[in-house]
Amino acid sequence: MQRVPQSSQIAFAAALIAFGAALGWSGDAVARAHKHRRRGGGGKGARTVIVAPPAPRVTVVPAAPHLAVPEATHAPQVPAVPARAPAGSPFGRVQFATEHRAYLDRGSAEGLVVGQWLPIARGVRGIGSCKIESVGDHEATCTGLRLRPGDAFRTPRTGGRKARPPAPAMAAVLDDKTLEARAAQIADAAIEKVDFNGKHSLRSRGVVEAAPGFATWFTEPGGGNYAQERIDGVIRGVPIGNTDFRFDGAFSAVHWTTPSTERFRSGTPTQFYLWEAEAYRRVQDGGTTLAIGRLWPRRAPGLTVLDGIQLGRENESRSAEGGVYGGLIPTADGLVPTFDIWTGGLYGALLQSGDKASIIRLAREELRVGAWHAAGVGAVGEGEGLAQIWIGPVTTGGGGRVTWAAEQTNAHAVVENAHFDLGVRPSLDSGLGLHARYIGVSLLQQAPLRAEVPMTAGAFHGITDGFVNFSSRLALAASAGVHREDATGRYQVHGGAELRFPRMFGETGGLWFGATVEQGWMQGETAYAQFLGHFGDRVQVVARLSGDGTRFETPTAIWNLNELAASLSVDGAVAAHLHLRAYSMLRAPILVQGVLPIEAAGGGVVGISLAGAI
Repeated sequence: MQRVPQSSQIAFAAALIAFGAALGWSGDAVARAHKHRRRGGGGKGARTVIVAPPAPRVTVVPAAPHLAVPEATHAPQVPAVPARAPAGSPFGRVQFATEHRAYLDRGSAEGLVVGQWLPIARGVRGIGSCKIESVGDHEATCTGLRLRPGDAFRTPRTGGRKARPPAPAMAAVLDDKTLEARAAQIADAAIEKVDFNGKHSLRSRGVVEAAPGFATWFTEPGGGNYAQERIDGVIRGVPIGNTDFRFDGAFSAVHWTTPSTERFRSGTPTQFYLWEAEAYRRVQDGGTTLAIGRLWPRRAPGLTVLDGIQLGRENESRSAEGGVYGGLIPTADGLVPTFDIWTGGLYGALLQSGDKASIIRLAREELRVGAWHAAGVGAVGEGEGLAQIWIGPVTTGGGGRVTWAAEQTNAHAVVENAHFDLGVRPSLDSGLGLHARYIGVSLLQQAPLRAEVPMTAGAFHGITDGFVNFSSRLALAASAGVHREDATGRYQVHGGAELRFPRMFGETGGLWFGATVEQGWMQGETAYAQFLGHFGDRVQVVARLSGDGTRFETPTAIWNLNELAASLSVDGAVAAHLHLRAYSMLRAPILVQGVLPIEAAGGGVVGISLAGAI
């Protein structure tokens, strides 16, 4: 038998190894392609593995001899831009990429259209698809992937539309003298006014909103369940005929299914609240302002809802207004019209605005002086003021109300409330605030809730807060406060901090982590984690998980309680003018008086509402 030379044996073995490797590579490629086809879904179709064409060859010219130049500086290093694919090639490349989008060297002339999903390859491996965001004739942008310069894609085989012809050359611009002469002629020409005979459009000038909803509250064991069906309606800016008057309205209709121990409006399961129903006239050029009906008086600080009239006069620049108001004040618990309380008075307001170069950017002042009369109290005079000013990055403001019961024994002026706010915003990424409130004695002693005791002495509340955004992915916020009641001597001190990662999950959203501590008549600690994000452009989600402990200074039925809580809120746009919102919250005790609860307990609320607008 003839022996095969050794060199031939080696060549034959190498051929077998190469053939086996090729089969393995081919099988792996088929598996990867099958995997991509299984992953493809929705409107994207199966993902395609594209083999990128090699970049055009570039001839390297030897560098010229180096010449030493005294005090010469080196040119900045510029990152290389991938070579543009040859014209007519079915392949294109990513020329430049940012964190949010990539810029392509192909456009509508090569068949790309807005909204198209384009498979992308890196080398010989498919890495996914990106969505075309905008197109030009020979360039485009896409989003959806973290692309790199040099990534490749294949243009549609159908080709694209022809490139637009270049724009024709524009005629020469007229000289300045001719333009000035023509402008003077137009300015001197008289334009006669004509009567308006058209019809106002409700859709373009008014807004009507309706929001039906359902919610249920439950407590176990034996706490009773609550259920509520309601509908809220809002009407804004609807013209009344062909006049300068418009109509605003707002209402809520509620039906409760409650146990026998309800606290609010006992024995009234069906309730209707008319928040606003006013016809008003306020025009762009100022002049007489008028509002009549159930109204929220404008530029009259501290005045509640009123069944009456407001009449004023506004200057042409709308920077100053003054007038009178008068009417009846409805009941506090049901907004029912009544003759028990009436009020009237004067009001005035000023507004000063600057420009970007002004020290004072904006300032406004409002003042109201009036009187009201209630059964059992008699006539009461009151005055209230409000002022705010913006000086560069600093915003400050405050105000207060003083009342005086003339018909009561030992009558004297009483500070009913006062407040002060200071805010500093050096930039959009940082801010600091200080807020103080004083709540004094109200001469109108009403308590809408059962078992509530009207305040007989003042209370002070102070809060400071701040935040700083280190980047788009990391932020820190903190707050602290102190509260004290003069009547009981009780006080409360609290503080907390929050660490924010708003882009932990990229464009989808991020997580917030926070904790608070309280000391005083109520002591406690709380820690929580919160997700805030969105899915597409239509759905927003807020989810929160927390644990807290509460202990009271004065022992009650349950004075030491540790709980777990979870909440979820989803807001989605069903259509352009239709929103669906669903929310839920659950709480469950894990330690009661320091020990595990004997039986399962908890409570929560679940609700849904649908809001539509035209």
